Amino acid sequence: MSTRHVVHVINLLAMTLLLLSAQKTRAELAAWDQAKVTAIGKELVHATNALYDTFRKQPPPSLGSMQGDSYQRLKQFVRLLHVESDELASSLQKGEGREETLRVYDNLMQLARSARDEAARVFVATTSPSGPPRCARC
Repeated sequence: MSTRHVVHVINLLAMTLLLLSAQKTRAELAAWDQAKVTAIGKELVHATNALYDTFRKQPPPSLGSMQGDSYQRLKQFVRLLHVESDELASSLQKGEGREETLRVYDNLMQLARSARDEAARVFVATTSPSGPPRCARC
């Protein structure tokens, strides 16, 4: 899988979490729909599984690369997103409501923001004199 694909999956995950956030805001105005929220939780698990699998298939930065520390932090964030999304979906599947799942949801939002910021450090595009932008760690 390409670096562009990893960045795309991270962006997709961030958008999914933002949609959950928007639905959370709307949910404050409307009644909690356990079935709908549980379905969204399952979708989130699929998205984080794809992100986790795609990231694991990416080669790490070369030795001496300036992105090594950022890569390790991003790897940890991706792993935690994977674990926390499973936790949220499981809690929703058990019938836990808004109050019981809010902590996990807030953790996911923070992890998604941190992963997005760290990905920007790892996958910095540089312009090659002979062609299109490329990954700085490649």
